[in-house]
Amino acid sequence: MNKKDLKARIVNFIPRKENIKINNKEINELDFYELEEIMNDIFTQNLQKEFVEDFFQIYEKYPLEDNDYFWSMLHGIESINLKIYGKALLNSIKRQPSFFVLLMINRMINNKISDINGENLMDIFNNIKNDEKIDVKLRNIAKDFFDHQNKKDNK
Repeated sequence: MNKKDLKARIVNFIPRKENIKINNKEINELDFYELEEIMNDIFTQNLQKEFVEDFFQIYEKYPLEDNDYFWSMLHGIESINLKIYGKALLNSIKRQPSFFVLLMINRMINNKISDINGENLMDIFNNIKNDEKIDVKLRNIAKDFFDHQNKKDNK
């Protein structure tokens, strides 16, 4: 698939809604399978750099989602030089914090990276955990990462 078609597919991606019955209880799930197909094409053609903004926008659309496809995107993003995706990450966290972007920041701190383009990563956690306009689940995730990193520093 060419870049133009891939771009259209990822920009317009919407997961299918799927109803599953478990123990006679109906559960609504989102099916992200099509995203795997799109990512496979992107990774096979080594186009991660060109689609990094699109990856972050998917995280923003589904900020609390945690699935294998999102992990694949994370690994694809992390395979790129931080100087290339750092600005996109900062823009994403400002537009709409998400679990995976918070996770990426935590992983950076674990790897002794303390800032991106002069922005302190611990300050990002601190700002998010204290911002009442942000979903409480995301604030708690930021707080957990903040507390975890502070405990490591105090050992």
